[in-house]
Amino acid sequence: MVDEYGVELPFRAVHIIEYLLDHVQEHSSQVKPLGIRVACQQPCASRYTPWKDEQSEELFRLIGVERVERQYDRLGALCCGSAVMPRDRDKAAAIKERNITDAVDNAAQAMAYLCPLCVLNMRKLAGAAGLENLHLIELVNRALYE
Repeated sequence: MVDEYGVELPFRAVHIIEYLLDHVQEHSSQVKPLGIRVACQQPCASRYTPWKDEQSEELFRLIGVERVERQYDRLGALCCGSAVMPRDRDKAAAIKERNITDAVDNAAQAMAYLCPLCVLNMRKLAGAAGLENLHLIELVNRALYE
């Protein structure tokens, strides 16, 4: 969004997904494919970077992660509910429930997050539903270093 706001940076801004993808590509000989199915929880800000889905897919492919197809993903993504929570806790809870149910119904083993707030907001409900909670950084770390 720096271009939108006319902000000049003394460096090239790099999206975290691009950074992780580059890192995995540079260390491809170390990758141990994870072999898990994840449901992606896209943060609200992902609406500003729809082209990152392609990079996410490549990252997942390289680390051996399958992104499950589900209703509330990509163009149909729901937020985690945290933006609604201050005004309507019941509505926020319903949004979380829809996201988690969608992941479970599509045989995900884990929720994959890009946003730390999404992790904090959804981890208890996801864990109670039998889903592991993993930030993208944790997925890459597991594939490369564990």
